[in-house]
Amino acid sequence: MIRNIQKAIDYAIFAATPATGDYTSKHQTKLSTYLQLCQDQINGMATAPAKIDPDSDVKLKELKRKVEAKITALEREKKQVSESEQQELGRRIKELKDAQKELDKIIASTTKYAFKIDKYPEFRFDKKSNTGTIKYDGSIGSLLNELKHAFQFETGKIDFIETQDANGQQQLGAGLLYDIHDEIETYKRQYAYDGMVKFQIELSSEDLMNALKSGKLNLKDIGSTGSVTIKKMNQITVDVIVKVSDGVAKKSLYSTISRKSLDKNSRIKDVIKGNKNRKNTLEHFGLKNFDKKKPYIDFVKVYISKKTYIHVK
Repeated sequence: MIRNIQKAIDYAIFAATPATGDYTSKHQTKLSTYLQLCQDQINGMATAPAKIDPDSDVKLKELKRKVEAKITALEREKKQVSESEQQELGRRIKELKDAQKELDKIIASTTKYAFKIDKYPEFRFDKKSNTGTIKYDGSIGSLLNELKHAFQFETGKIDFIETQDANGQQQLGAGLLYDIHDEIETYKRQYAYDGMVKFQIELSSEDLMNALKSGKLNLKDIGSTGSVTIKKMNQITVDVIVKVSDGVAKKSLYSTISRKSLDKNSRIKDVIKGNKNRKNTLEHFGLKNFDKKKPYIDFVKVYISKKTYIHVK
């Protein structure tokens, strides 16, 4: 709960801080407003930890201002460090400049965007309301990470599909275009702002047993084992990201998704090959029966003329 309170305060300051040193009464009033929102969030944590943030356009424009400030700070830092450090800062600056351009596209989109602070970050799209929901952990890095997914959706790099669970309930999940490279892009975006990314990776039972036998791991340390800290852009690779997990004893999040980069113009044969671990989904939508030389978007256009369970731009 302490972390949630800290994030609530951070967001209040983030939302109300002016781009310059102009701390006029207008900005003081704005800060007071957001601090009240912060207090409301703290008061409601016991029953409703996820709160919807203010107007999306305002938030996105504020975020652009924060990214611009970070770029300026990194460019200033770049002049004072070694050549190798300059190269790394250059990669971060380029990534953040790309983020600015992508935020413009999201702002201009016909899709509405809503924001929620949640301990489980994700991006989801609801076709009925034409709304993309960004869940993030309260930090700017996490927000940029999930907004990268929003941009991927806006440009046809990822899609969503509606299926039924075991109880016959409709559920929305990642589509067939979702691949490991989509996640690599999001982690690079987060790293560009924060200067580091830390996450848990999956450790197999064999890995844990070997560590225990070797004496390098005590049972009390298991919670911190499998933690990876990224401090350079080139460390964000497929081999690392594919192991990301919600905990050391939990299955990796991305082990079953395509390792081949896919988008709406990818050939059907490549989409099928990339999703070999999702055979039931392929069979459910009848993708294997479609002309495998055609692009995926052609299949979607035919499919949605009868059903609208696939959402792609």
